[in-house]
Amino acid sequence: MLSKPDEMAKTIFITGASRGLGKIWAEAFLDRGDHVVVTSRNMGSLNELVAKYGSAVLPLELDISSKAACAGTTVTKFNSILSAYFESGLLEKKGLPTVAMFAAELHLSPRYLSDLLKQETGKTAMDLIQLRLISEAKNLLHKGEHTVAEIAYILGFENPPYFSRLFRKETGMSPKEYKRSFLN
Repeated sequence: MLSKPDEMAKTIFITGASRGLGKIWAEAFLDRGDHVVVTSRNMGSLNELVAKYGSAVLPLELDISSKAACAGTTVTKFNSILSAYFESGLLEKKGLPTVAMFAAELHLSPRYLSDLLKQETGKTAMDLIQLRLISEAKNLLHKGEHTVAEIAYILGFENPPYFSRLFRKETGMSPKEYKRSFLN
């Protein structure tokens, strides 16, 4: 409980307080007299906290639909940042984009970003980056001004054979075959 009468209880917000560290933190704050707003997908565990600490706990069930709505805006923001990365010439300056770069820009962990994108689009952040790279490669191959190796380097690949493998995986044909199909 609070040690001095003039100390005021604080209200603490904890997400995922139904188990593990979240529950330990919630109980620690409750034991010292604070009020805790907890969220979880598991209302049973939250009800245990309510039974033990009473009105000092305000349980909120996590709404999965709000997570999906958040994901929609995340996809839009991710695509905007990805487009800006290619259009601003950062590809040439910084090389291949990484999930960590975009996650930092969106103030998310790389894993959480990929999870949100996978939930919304069915593809991970890395899949979406690779699809954009392949799209750029197709545009460069259509122009016919560069060799496959040059295109690989332009796109930030240090290893042209890796670029060719990725291209084949995504399109079903090698970059040379793709280029020949448009030149004929």
